[in-house]
Amino acid sequence: MVAANTITGNMNIARLRRTNPFSVLKNVAITGGTHGNELSGIYMVQNFLRNPTLIKRSSFEACAVASNVEATKLERRYVDVDMNRCFLLEDLEKWKKSDEESLNVEQARAVILDELLGPKASQSPSTDFIFDLHNSTANTGRLLCFHEDDDFAFEVAAYLKSCDPQITAVHWPSGDVPFLPTVARSGMTVEVGPVAHSTLKTAIYNKTKDLISNALDYIDLHNDYVLRKGDDIKKVKIEVPMAVRLCHVPYPRNNSGNITAFIHDDLQGIKELQNGSTITEGCPIFQTLNGETIKFEPGEYNLTEEDMKAGIYPMFVNEAAYYEKDVAFYLTKRIHKTGEYLVREEKSKI
Repeated sequence: MVAANTITGNMNIARLRRTNPFSVLKNVAITGGTHGNELSGIYMVQNFLRNPTLIKRSSFEACAVASNVEATKLERRYVDVDMNRCFLLEDLEKWKKSDEESLNVEQARAVILDELLGPKASQSPSTDFIFDLHNSTANTGRLLCFHEDDDFAFEVAAYLKSCDPQITAVHWPSGDVPFLPTVARSGMTVEVGPVAHSTLKTAIYNKTKDLISNALDYIDLHNDYVLRKGDDIKKVKIEVPMAVRLCHVPYPRNNSGNITAFIHDDLQGIKELQNGSTITEGCPIFQTLNGETIKFEPGEYNLTEEDMKAGIYPMFVNEAAYYEKDVAFYLTKRIHKTGEYLVREEKSKI
């Protein structure tokens, strides 16, 4: 039997802790530096810590949190392991019972963040929503990643999409996932690219800052609507194309395990998840060191006819951090979901 105050792998129970469209949000966190060489989030969090009025809103408390402090000092993605793979509930519960000296840097920090912003095992975690800020070397644009059962994250995404139609969104895999925002009731990973690791691009930084400012404004409006039910706030419908991850494509390798082909120029820099950014059977995806082209064959990835009709969209193409994971890119398909978001109607001047 599942204890009343414990979240298990049962996703029906996990839904009980979600922030929903009828909840008042009291605590929101913005985290940066989960990967210590992704500078937009790191510098943004530092700026918010120095200037907390930038994230202050009237109806809720917002805080900025530096995630992987030790990796940030070294300007490395991580010290021991990828910290954004350290937030599975099973792992967190195991590490909490372990001797602290037996944990590596990221495991120990994950436990601290879970206690600070969660805990994930509770149906009443301290944080209602987390925005975890990341950069990608891939041409992701502004990409929002969240769980398919997180209705409020979808509402926030719908609003942000209305602010900028170029914003894209993808569902995390189903079930428990090991990402930092999952310790809160709800949340999302914000990926912005392309930008090289350990560098800062003004345009990328500004786009991320604008997105967070808009999102905080929206949460403030949402709280006003829930608390006051004013007739000056209306719901608007919008169609949101959502990417659903199907599988990953590994790099071609020889018997010694060495990579023998790299991303083809036709695929490199594609505007990921945007209209028309699909790949079809026969599209060049890799080029060998000898200049030979390797083409996309859907059958190699168990894609169905239905998948192909939906359109196959590559994602995180040639992401530098994914070489160690043997991910050349992900394959996604698009589904269309109708979302709702709130707008405040301007009073007519008579």
